[in-house]
Amino acid sequence: MELTTSKLVPDEVLEASSCHLCYKYLTVTPIQSIDGCTICGRCNPKTAIKAILQFHGSFSSDQPLKDLPVSLLGYMTNPKSLYPCVNRLDGCGELLKLTDIEKHEEYCLYEDTSCPKCSFKGVGSQLWQHFKRHHQKSLLCSSTPFYVDLSQSFQEVYLFRKGDFVCWLKMFYQEEFSQCLFQTTCVTRGTRRSKIKLSLNMDGFADVYEYVVLSNQLEMRDKRDYVINLKIDDIHLKETPFIVCKYDVVSLD
Repeated sequence: MELTTSKLVPDEVLEASSCHLCYKYLTVTPIQSIDGCTICGRCNPKTAIKAILQFHGSFSSDQPLKDLPVSLLGYMTNPKSLYPCVNRLDGCGELLKLTDIEKHEEYCLYEDTSCPKCSFKGVGSQLWQHFKRHHQKSLLCSSTPFYVDLSQSFQEVYLFRKGDFVCWLKMFYQEEFSQCLFQTTCVTRGTRRSKIKLSLNMDGFADVYEYVVLSNQLEMRDKRDYVINLKIDDIHLKETPFIVCKYDVVSLD
């Protein structure tokens, strides 16, 4: 395998696979692949295996080698490689060598956040991997379109991510009052100057009519709520049962 000369492990490699048990990055060794389940060294603290990666069990044609975290090996075998902390989405900006990660995680501690859809709890990077596996339709990235059904009242929650920033977007719609509420709650710790941007249009008519809301400058902090409240009748979108929404958090820092 050809060794990479890049120092920083890119997101597409780091986040391509996660531990089957804890959903954290595969950055604490030894990593084991046991009958198709990849497990990090955090979840196997007493193992005597010293290799970076061990395979156990049989591999059939429906479990090809490309599905295993082999792409990560090129970085793991390069001593110059640097890895983001597993708490990067909660506010830790440290870049670490592979040999320093386990020690760093002993004191870099952040409070777990509860998944609003099930009983899972974890830090931001764990939540992102958890949603990718179990609630994929509720993941949002910058300006990803999502649909709102105006034919009945509902509430929904999305996990939004932009770079190393993560927040909840909770939506509530009351059909009786034509009222739609968009509530942002930060998961990422710290304070950031930002504006919330929300655009809405009728399905199939984005080039004809689009309603855009841009908030005032906000000092966004974790666990605080930021609300946009709209009356759908007033913005002339009630003529269709579905509207298309796009959501973004624009950093001013």
